[in-house]
Amino acid sequence: MDGNANDESRNGYHGVAGSKVTYDSGRIGLVAKFDGSKDSYIEIEDRLNMGTDEFTISAWIMADNYAQTAKIINKGQAGVGNPPQVGYSLRFLNLSEDKALRFDIVDHSRADDPINRDTIAKIPSNELPINEFLLITGVLRRSSGNGANLDLYVNGELKSSTHTTELTSLDTDLSFAIGALKRTPSYDASEVFNGLIDDVRIYNRPLSKSEIQTLYVAGQRGSP
Repeated sequence: MDGNANDESRNGYHGVAGSKVTYDSGRIGLVAKFDGSKDSYIEIEDRLNMGTDEFTISAWIMADNYAQTAKIINKGQAGVGNPPQVGYSLRFLNLSEDKALRFDIVDHSRADDPINRDTIAKIPSNELPINEFLLITGVLRRSSGNGANLDLYVNGELKSSTHTTELTSLDTDLSFAIGALKRTPSYDASEVFNGLIDDVRIYNRPLSKSEIQTLYVAGQRGSP
């Protein structure tokens, strides 16, 4: 995110930034700055479906505060779409009973169950360091049968893990977005992040703990 919404991985997943996204000096070079408004997002439309694959999602962030319900990385997870609710995200939730950073997935098998819909690995927001960049990483690793493990890392350290005995497809026809929930180009953004986001990475495999720690160290040093 060195001053634009282009994909630097050469995979062609270029984004379109809303009019309120700006770029500021930060961790290394320029970082994307989101102001919490409906025009503050980066949208890649219907790409990066994970289906029944394993994957890793990761980003460097500095939130203006943790008292926000906001998406860092999001695909789907809305009441519209085919099917509704399905998708994955790294996000903050700020409810009276649940204030947390979450790696959150909804698969096809649970989309119609509002009580047990989400499979979540989470960290209470008050356990996160403040006023510094954090490397947030979510890893989905399929297990034997139809199960899966979700792991949530902060700065290369495993902070939360959960297991589900059944996990089907995560495919949805809604947009992939950074810094917000963006259903499609015709919908306004919601759950918009307030703060800085940099170096968003999506891998089509589960990174190991040592690989995530290498990302963290490299990011601190300014390596790609």
